[in-house]
Amino acid sequence: MSPGVRHRWDVHLAALSQRTGESVVIAVPDGFRYRTIAAVEGPGLLRYNTAIGRSYPGNAGATGHAIFAHHRGVSAVDLLTADGTPAATADVAALRERHEAVRRDGYAVSEAEYDPRVMSVAFPLMFDERIFGSVSVLGPKESMRERREDLVRAVRDAATAIQEPVGS
Repeated sequence: MSPGVRHRWDVHLAALSQRTGESVVIAVPDGFRYRTIAAVEGPGLLRYNTAIGRSYPGNAGATGHAIFAHHRGVSAVDLLTADGTPAATADVAALRERHEAVRRDGYAVSEAEYDPRVMSVAFPLMFDERIFGSVSVLGPKESMRERREDLVRAVRDAATAIQEPVGS
């Protein structure tokens, strides 16, 4: 990723963090996991913190769902068995349904799925009709729950801006 592209994203992430009052990240697929490549901490005293380069399981959280619902080369079985444990049929079916909902709705929301204290809203980032990653807002579930629709709009707007061709 070129420094110019990264700088362009940083502007959108900072604006999204200010608009929502929460932490925001861009993550990309990394095998059957996803990895944070850009982040801005929220401005408040209570905020979610993630380190650049940190890796997360692909089957958990809105960030991963927004990515892997659109990833052509990774299946629900792949995500659920990545740690070497077998996947229950019901778990595979539930993750497939979840990914279908993300594709239908255009975004993912998770509440206490990866961390019991955190809610996140994520939109996929598509370039040339292929999944690149996702942009997400993350924060305390109690305060985010009541602002869900506003957060969805804010993250959608940021994803749209990030995906705009340079020079538009």
